[in-house]
Amino acid sequence: MYLLVYLSMKSLIITLLFASFELSTMASSTTINAVLGDQSFIEKYGFNPDISTDDNLRIRVHLEYVENRLREVSTDHLSSHARKNREELLDVLHHYWNASTFPKPSVVYEGRKPCFIDYEGNICAVGYLIEMKSGRHITEQINKSHKFEYLLNMDNPIIDIWAKENGFSLKELAMIQPTYDGWPIQRVDLTIPEPLPIVTALVPAGPSKNEIALGVELDSLRQIHDSIVIALDSTLNVTYSQNDELSELQKEHDQSVVSSNKLASKSKDKISTQKWINYCLSGGLLALLGFTLFRQFNIGRKN
Repeated sequence: MYLLVYLSMKSLIITLLFASFELSTMASSTTINAVLGDQSFIEKYGFNPDISTDDNLRIRVHLEYVENRLREVSTDHLSSHARKNREELLDVLHHYWNASTFPKPSVVYEGRKPCFIDYEGNICAVGYLIEMKSGRHITEQINKSHKFEYLLNMDNPIIDIWAKENGFSLKELAMIQPTYDGWPIQRVDLTIPEPLPIVTALVPAGPSKNEIALGVELDSLRQIHDSIVIALDSTLNVTYSQNDELSELQKEHDQSVVSSNKLASKSKDKISTQKWINYCLSGGLLALLGFTLFRQFNIGRKN
């Protein structure tokens, strides 16, 4: 009897523990990061993001925020080698989130999860840092075992050693690691908006949540526009450089043609002069031969 009660109580406790764990996981899976949550977005825009917020914007804002925080951390306890690696990798992180080439999970799941390398080969922020320092083969090895896993749950000696050599704690790497929306299609909000009131307040109110969200979207579009402009400028610079090279080649070709024409003209004049000399020599020889024959003829007559 007591044994049955004990087993029942034990089963109930285990069930409650698992339920508590699942609830905490679900709560954290809606945020951009397991350690910092959506603190980066809230500090920048003043409200929580939701499913309508651009995912790339959330990731970019988070990584920018984490980069700035990690640069403020004291590194006096690190060796000079680890400190140098850390500074270089924070610069790499800066270029990574500016490029905005983030993973896009190909599976459907509710909420958000990490993704180390996606089906197109796009790699997450932490994976990119490891790849730039240790090579792609290391990140692919990690991806085989921990593709959708939070960094603090990976328990991988490769990551532990890499973090120590490059001046990061595992918690700092977990702060970097973003999560990604698992739905492959964009969900549409079918909520019918409430009608606008006929009479508005005379006192101007502050910006609404929709207006702030619109500002966020405009910021995202502006950043995309700036990226396109930079790419076009780079392309134009390459084109101008190629045009300059073609112009130089054309000038060299023209100079070569002029030189060839001058050489041909000189050769032609030289040939004409040689012909004239040959004609003169031939005429002189004929005259000398005629004179000699005439003299021999006169001598013969006298004899």
